[in-house]
Amino acid sequence: MPTLIRLATTTEEINDVLSVRRHALQAKRGMVDPFDLYPETVNLVAYRDGKPVGVARFVLFREDHSSPEHVYDFSFDFRDANRQLPEPTYLLDWFVILPGLSTEAARILTRRLFEYGVLLLARRQAKSLMGLFPADRLAEGKNDLESFNIHRISEGVQGEGNQRKMIPFTLSLQDYYLKWVAQIRDREILRFQDVFFVTLYEPGEIMFYQGDKGSTAFLLQEGVVEVVLQKENEIIPIAELSESQLVGEIAMITQEVRTASLIAKTTVSCITIERQSFLQTLERSPHLSMDIFKIFSKRISEANRRIVQGHA
Repeated sequence: MPTLIRLATTTEEINDVLSVRRHALQAKRGMVDPFDLYPETVNLVAYRDGKPVGVARFVLFREDHSSPEHVYDFSFDFRDANRQLPEPTYLLDWFVILPGLSTEAARILTRRLFEYGVLLLARRQAKSLMGLFPADRLAEGKNDLESFNIHRISEGVQGEGNQRKMIPFTLSLQDYYLKWVAQIRDREILRFQDVFFVTLYEPGEIMFYQGDKGSTAFLLQEGVVEVVLQKENEIIPIAELSESQLVGEIAMITQEVRTASLIAKTTVSCITIERQSFLQTLERSPHLSMDIFKIFSKRISEANRRIVQGHA
């Protein structure tokens, strides 16, 4: 089963967020605080096999909430950093991944919870983000979070009972967002960001099957997927796709059956768009249909180009 990351909005999702917090603190303190009640607060929850496995919370920074000391046994005062940043500024003050995931799955889930929160905040016109981030997940290859201009405030802090070193950071949300957008080939799909959620797949997991009706599309963020065709009793690999590519959008829009299957070849993270939410957005904003026509047009041009090259 894939891991799903959603913006927690329903009562059930908020309760799942609170259950992960209780687990993190071993139910020693109350979980709800005033910041959960503010409309600008962003709570994210990750599910694996239907169970919550991780949460992140981003709150609008206030002077009386200068440090996420309720999660860690140390504190860091962000007030000086805040005075040097453009507002509005958010604070990442809850970030919990429960035990049980593989090291690679936990690493990717950490980054994707972080990135999804950043994208949501940037869409809300927030300017800056501050917080504490695990030091061992700040240097992971070409997708290293530091490549998005994270600024370390100090070399790190570590509490007496906490074995993980944490890096206090600040981040320009708009710079991060613009770099992320620059990687996307079919940028028209970004018009539908309000209904995005994030999905993580382990190697070998089936993302969709040949013959199924299209109900989702995927914008690949990290990893490699393989497109395969089943013909009689033979499995025929057709292509490999990687980050920044849009997959499955035609079948999602037309609801025609899938002409091939999609399999995660490595650990894969992707932004997912569901057909129902997609259509509801089009009903509210019919002018967005022009962006869909542009994607169709590009797909037709690409198909024609492949035909010409095949006969060259």
